[in-house]
Amino acid sequence: MDEINASNIPAEQKVKDIAYAKEMMKNYVTPAFGTLLMFSMVFILGIVMSILTMLTLQRKSS
Repeated sequence: MDEINASNIPAEQKVKDIAYAKEMMKNYVTPAFGTLLMFSMVFILGIVMSILTMLTLQRKSS
């Protein structure tokens, strides 16, 4: 919030940014949102790592 207030952006944009930041703070407080966020991050990272590993192993065997 302090960074938003210290920046050189118009006042109405500051109000929008602060409202958005407060809304995001509410979402992060909810344990269900935190759990869903962490699960999705790990799941996506696992898929990306699996694809990279698959491509690497296919290339070595060719």
